Amino acid sequence: MSASLPAPTLVTDQAGLTAMLEALEGARVIGVDTEADAFFSYHQKVCLVQVTAGEQDWIVDPLADLDLAPMGPMLADPERVKVFHDAEFDILLLGRSHGFRLAGLFDTRVAAAVLGSTNPGLANVLEARFGVTLDKSMQRSDWSKRPLSDKQLDYARVDTRLLPRLFEELLAECTERG
Repeated sequence: MSASLPAPTLVTDQAGLTAMLEALEGARVIGVDTEADAFFSYHQKVCLVQVTAGEQDWIVDPLADLDLAPMGPMLADPERVKVFHDAEFDILLLGRSHGFRLAGLFDTRVAAAVLGSTNPGLANVLEARFGVTLDKSMQRSDWSKRPLSDKQLDYARVDTRLLPRLFEELLAECTERG
């Protein structure tokens, strides 16, 4: 899937973060995910934040001495939908690591389960709905190591790429079913 996509924007400095947030100002639906070093560190931390809106993907690197505080208002804005898949860990980690509070949250895993999916993992849901097969080989990667490999960056960006589209489809079905 990712071979046909434009390269994501890697955000490693404050100017890049500011540019991303300016680009997101008009976005009403924003896909978000995180990667952490949970399998490699007792005190896990956010190692990446992936963001997708429209046709643009960003990979934010908080380990590049980047202050993520400017993301707080966007994440807390109840008028903008932040789409996560299986959001519990992401919300916990973003709150503990950066003090973020989220509003306007839509969890596609919860929606897929409510709609009857017996296996609502992201890879299964995307395969069933869009015929997209995800390569999950980097899922337990050490996200704290730098530089990140091309395979890690590709994995990270694909995790949010289809979330806004999945949100629209799941929301429509949930609304239709009441």
